[in-house]
Amino acid sequence: MHKSYTAFSKNLESKEQCFSEVLEQLKQIKKNPELIFFSSCNPYFSYVSENLSKHFPESIIIGSTSCYQFNTSGDFQFGISVMAIEGGIEISSGVFTDIGKNPMMHIGQLDKALKHFKSFENMCCIEFTTAHSNGEELVLDTFSKLLKEKDISVFGGTSGYCSREDINISMVSLNGIVYQDACVFVLLKNLDGKIFTYKENIFKPTKNIFTATDVDCDNRIVYEYNEEPAAIAIAKKLETDVSDLSGMLEGKPMGRCVDDDVYITEASKINPDFSISYYSRIYNYTKIALMRTENIPEVFASTNKKVKANINSSFMLVVNCASRKNLFEKEGLTGIFMNTLKDMSPAFFGISGFGEQLNNIHLNQTMVLIAFE
Repeated sequence: MHKSYTAFSKNLESKEQCFSEVLEQLKQIKKNPELIFFSSCNPYFSYVSENLSKHFPESIIIGSTSCYQFNTSGDFQFGISVMAIEGGIEISSGVFTDIGKNPMMHIGQLDKALKHFKSFENMCCIEFTTAHSNGEELVLDTFSKLLKEKDISVFGGTSGYCSREDINISMVSLNGIVYQDACVFVLLKNLDGKIFTYKENIFKPTKNIFTATDVDCDNRIVYEYNEEPAAIAIAKKLETDVSDLSGMLEGKPMGRCVDDDVYITEASKINPDFSISYYSRIYNYTKIALMRTENIPEVFASTNKKVKANINSSFMLVVNCASRKNLFEKEGLTGIFMNTLKDMSPAFFGISGFGEQLNNIHLNQTMVLIAFE
């Protein structure tokens, strides 16, 4: 049987006091839990990583910097968020380094972690990946090499940072060791029931549809849509000047529509040659639509209904894109978002960063969740 504990502190006076408040909330734990998730703002992260491992030396502890800390116990931009899982799971862990170059070189870490298990039913891989290396798709290819044939789902997120002072610096941690340009992961077997994953999309396609006709997939740059410079092609559709396009694209990501599903990517910048850089890959000669927001509270309600229809959740992990977090704050929807998560599961832990991963797809402007029976 799972026992889940969450702790949260937004004490900004010192990392020591903030961490002390978290430990006080976890004092009901009588033994080392099997698994601990944590996130924090950048200035606290190394301290939290080291000291959680000192206090729970027999636990597997995995963490990520995040733009926003949130779990069942609280939510705030800064501070520390922790979830501990006791009982009902079997786990192993590993790390891929140099993910911007060739994480496949470290696939032995995954093979070693898999050998811990006798069977692979009701099992998943949970991973946190650092940002700005363009390595997420390479990481997912590495996981797929060994996990796809075993029907083990992959769930995770790209780390973030809380303030502009920390820009371009994101970190992940495994068992007290902090990494940059890396992916940390745990393989988790649920001994108490099934596992359910879900992807929430708050956007729907407009009539503005483009074909990517010149793409640098590795660097996530679209040079041309419809055989025109990418920014010029979009500006024409929106009947605006290219100089005004950057602001107009906020809240209007691109979506690749496959049957009834949509895979979202967000523009990161418009380049001087009118190409557009994105946070995840767009592939050559794929059709892609400019998106607009749905009725967001209705989307929350639909997610709640679908998750409850599929699983009686004991605990849940959530990855919510930083751009969604900013939109929710602007629209006054953060409280509704948090209350929806609380209604779906008695315990949850989340990170907010620069990308979301589900199975073999790297996404933006999306929420993904994984729930455990």
